[in-house]
Parts: sequence; structure tokens; C-alpha cells
Amino acid sequence: MKLAKQILTLAGYLVLGVFLSCASNVKQQTTQNNKVSISPNLEQIVEIGKAATVQIGSLSIEGPPATGSGFFIRHDLIVTNIHVVNQRSFDGVTSLAKLVNKSTWFTITGVMASDPIRDLVILKVAKMVGDDEPHILSFGDSDSVKTGENIISIGNPRQGTKYVHGDVSKGTIKRLTPHFFHVKAGNLRGGYSGAAILNVQGEVIGIMSRGDATGSGYAVPSKHLKTLIKNMSTEVKSLEEWREEPLIRYYSAEYAVHRGELASALKGFDTAICLAPDFTDAYINRGNARDMLRDFEGAIKDYDTAIRLGADYAFVYARRAGSKSDLGDHKGAIADYNKAIELKPTDAILATIYINRGSAKSDLGNHKGAIADYNKAIELKPENIILAVTHVNRADAKSDLGDHKGAIEDCNTAIGLTQENVILAEAYNVRGKAKSAQGDNINGIIDYDKAIRLERTHPEFYYNRGIANTNLGHNSVAKTDLKTALKFFEQALNISKSVDEKTTFADMRVKLDIRSDLKTDIEKALRLLE
Repeated sequence: MKLAKQILTLAGYLVLGVFLSCASNVKQQTTQNNKVSISPNLEQIVEIGKAATVQIGSLSIEGPPATGSGFFIRHDLIVTNIHVVNQRSFDGVTSLAKLVNKSTWFTITGVMASDPIRDLVILKVAKMVGDDEPHILSFGDSDSVKTGENIISIGNPRQGTKYVHGDVSKGTIKRLTPHFFHVKAGNLRGGYSGAAILNVQGEVIGIMSRGDATGSGYAVPSKHLKTLIKNMSTEVKSLEEWREEPLIRYYSAEYAVHRGELASALKGFDTAICLAPDFTDAYINRGNARDMLRDFEGAIKDYDTAIRLGADYAFVYARRAGSKSDLGDHKGAIADYNKAIELKPTDAILATIYINRGSAKSDLGNHKGAIADYNKAIELKPENIILAVTHVNRADAKSDLGDHKGAIEDCNTAIGLTQENVILAEAYNVRGKAKSAQGDNINGIIDYDKAIRLERTHPEFYYNRGIANTNLGHNSVAKTDLKTALKFFEQALNISKSVDEKTTFADMRVKLDIRSDLKTDIEKALRLLE
């Protein structure tokens, strides 16, 4: 048995954009009283970005905190992500935007235009208090962007229990596709939703629509925002009315997934896909919900469609691989993990992909190949909880190869890295197996006892303890363990435990697998005791 993992929803959506017809050029003023040079330096670009950036919040929350970012495209219009202002915390209250590091506040009076497929909304605002005038950004040519170009973004990310207002991230364009830019910039993370991505001229070139790790995310080319602006209505629509539009309600379905309301979420995704058959995010999220409901075939079909429509993200291949593994298609899973690795995700994501690929290789009996992947994951120095999973899985592979001493060492390391019950339970279980394999059944049983105290319904722990008791001649106790193992096996073929530990890049689900042939082994062991 091993710990199985699957990358889930990745950290924070991000966004940016500019108003073409009313935008000022960077050769103009950053504010009414501030001039910049024709070729602005990094400090001037940061000044430009901060003068145009807002934090967005609500009077229903003390502070109010920044739930996301946005930026001015006209003195009475700002752009942000739909998901930033489509939250319950904004219902029935006054929604606000505040210039970063300034005391100038604006009320959000309604919506002028939105693009649900690309998570963009243009909001109408009115100044409420303060004397500072916002800067208006100008467009760059998103069609001329090349890999390696330098970029800057300004956002309002959370750091612990506080927000960092006007946070600056500098980085580069990492990869280009017809549908998005993959950008890498120091601090990009949750709270940069709605933030502008600027080139070295201080112009907006893209719209960060999805993050995949701290310091990494995906940007929609700014030409799509230009199209939205071109078709913008002259009438203001209230936030309440706008939120009731069918495609806007899709974003409520996303939140329903996080609340565990999967049936409701599926209805929302179905509606969105019916109305917009090329809505890639809807397919991805419906695939996630189907996977959580153990409809792996349905999840794979949704991921297939999303990839065909241009969602060429490493994490989509990784998710599809996870569903394939759950169906027993480990070769197909490895092919998807290989593709995800080719797309060069950040080290944090890459470590998880190596762990998952190692698990798939182990399922195929390629324990040496699995260990090689676990070694690569460890070299990337992931978060402790992921590192612990890696050591436990590597221990299991080592034990299968007869390296019981190495397995025990890996389990000891894992136990020192985490307090998560599901991981500790498997670490004790694998260490118990290694000890039993060395003939030390007494200490093996001590470890099985610890595993059972942490995870009382997992059948394999009772089976392993039953075998150890059999080896010691404790047949009556062994029979009780084996019967208990059979009972729990019949209650559920799979037991999943969620690990709520937040890493800097993702949530991670960890589950204890139940091997399909366990029931046969239990029944055989019981017959031998008769």
C-alpha cells in the first residue's frame, strides 16, 4: 500500500487589463503631478502600477481587507476578476475599491461588461473619499510578447493573517500558447487576482487568470480585454442583477465545490458548458467534481475536452493522470505525468508530479523507477507535508525491493516531518511491515497498533497485524484482526482522508489506498488459521 496524492485546485486566480481609448501612455503622467521618462526604469514602472492598482473589499468585513486586486482603465472604471466580486461576502453590502497605499476610496456601483470565459469584469466606480487621482494604464501589444520578456505586477496578497498592499512581483514570460502566457514572478499568489501584468514600458500585456504556485501563473493576452472594452455597454448593471446571469453563476458553482456541494456544482458546470461549449475552466472544474465523486471516466472526458480546447496546463495533465491511475490505467497516467513534466511547471508542482508518477510506476511493479522519481521529488525540497508523503512512498518501494533497513529510515524521517494522522498512520504501517519482514514481529505489531490508533477503519493495518500475530503463534488474536480487516474492507473499497494543510502552491489530497487483492489475502489467511 502507498499514500496516493492528487493535485487539486491551484492557488489563486489573477487578472489584469487596460482601457484602450481612454488610457494614458506611460510617456504621460503617472498621476496628475508626476512625470516619467520616455523609457521608464523598474522603479518608475512600479510607481505606475501602484498608482493604478486597487484593493477590493466589502464593508461587511472589518477593515475592509483586500479580497483581490484590480486596476483603473478609466477614472470611473476598474478591471478585476469575476471571482473577486462574485462572492457571498459582497451580497447586500457596499463593495469598495481603495488605491493601494493611499486613503482614496471608491464605491463599486455596478458592472459595465464581463467575459465569463476569461474571468474578466469591468466595474463602474465612484469616488467616495480622498484626493488622489488614479493612474490610467496603457496597452502593450500582447501578440508581440516573447518568452523571456521581463514583467512586473502589483497585487494585494495575504501573508499570514494580514494583507500586503501594493506588493511587487518581478519576473518573466515563461511560456506562450495561443490561449495564455505562463508567467513566473516572485510573489504571485492568492490576492493578486485582478492585478495588471506590465511589460518594461509599463504597459499591460496580459491578464493573469490562474495561479499554479507561489511565483507562477497563467495570463490571458490583453487583446481579449480590448475586445471586451470595444463591446462594452453604455448602461450600468447592478452587481446583484449581474450575479444572476447564467454564466456568472458558474463562479458560484466553483465555490460550491470548495464547500463540498458537488451535486449543486455539477448542475452549474453543466449549465455553463451548455451555454458556452468552449468554456475550458468549466470542463476542468466539472472534471474535478466528477473525480471527487469517483466518476473517473467522466472526469477524464472533461479533461480531454479542456486540453483539446487549449487548456494546455501542466496541472490539467496531472489531474487527468490521477483519474487514470484511479481507473487502473497506470501507463496512461505515466504518459500524462510525462507531458506535465515537459511543460516545465514550478518546482513545487514538479515535486508533486514526480511523487504521483512514482506511485504509478510502483503500481506497475517498477519499484526502482518509482524510487528514482521519489528521489527527484526530494531533491526539489518540497513542503514538509509533501516531503513526508515522498519518504513514506519511497519506504514502501524500498520494502518491496527487500531494502527493509532503508524503508525504516525513510519512515523515521516521515514521522519527524508531519503531524498529519493519515501520513503518520501509513508511515507506522510501512515501518511495521519492514520490521516484520526482518523477523521483528513484536515491534512490527507496536507500529501497527500506532497506525490503527490514528486510522481505526483501515483494513490493511489489521491484516498486517493479523499476519504478525500469526507469525508469533497468537492465532486467536490473529483471527480477530483478520475478521476485523475483512469487515472494514467490505464497508469501503477505498478510504480517503483530506489533508487540509495549505501549502504555498496548492491544496493536496492524500488518501490511503486499499489494494484490490486485499480481500483475497485476508480470506486466505483466515483459511490457514482454521
